[in-house]
Amino acid sequence: MGDANIFQFIERTYDLGFVWGLVDKNEEWALVESTKYDNIFVMPFWSSNEIPKKVCTGEWSEYKPHQIAIETFLDDWLVGMHSDVFLVGLDWGESLDGVEYEPLDLLEYFDNL
Repeated sequence: MGDANIFQFIERTYDLGFVWGLVDKNEEWALVESTKYDNIFVMPFWSSNEIPKKVCTGEWSEYKPHQIAIETFLDDWLVGMHSDVFLVGLDWGESLDGVEYEPLDLLEYFDNL
């Protein structure tokens, strides 16, 4: 995903007022192993609930899409993910893989728009 797709993600989430993540019945958020770094996890987020709905089958059937207000995502989640050494996946496909971003880099993109 290039910069143009990041900006598209940002525009959509600003317009909607929230992002989508995956949460299970124990309120645990979905994490995927990084393909870039050992012992690092990526938390995927989407700008709509279409793909997350499709992901919630098979080994992911215990998860369901869940909204996070954009203000909460920016003010709490991205900073917290940086502290917890998680990466961010944006608008990944059904195979749950794609470009991995450092949370503070994503926050900088949001701040610069």
